[in-house]
Amino acid sequence: MKKIIIPIGALLIAHSAHAQLTQGENYVYSKSYLDYNTSGQPTKTSETVQYMDGFGRPKQVVNVKASPLGKDVVTHIEYDQFGR
Repeated sequence: MKKIIIPIGALLIAHSAHAQLTQGENYVYSKSYLDYNTSGQPTKTSETVQYMDGFGRPKQVVNVKASPLGKDVVTHIEYDQFGR
């Protein structure tokens, strides 16, 4: 009985878990620690989300809270009909 319950439970858990923030987009999320205080805790971080198209090329880069006012900086990347 245990041999049946474990694989079924793993399938149910895998079905309910979502790995991405948005359902329809592929992206890469990166977080870099820039500075640490004396106790070893990070004080400054840099967060970036890079969205990809169907061919794995970047189509948009979002730098989270990167402006002096704490707003996101978005860079859109556009390709021509030849993929350049």
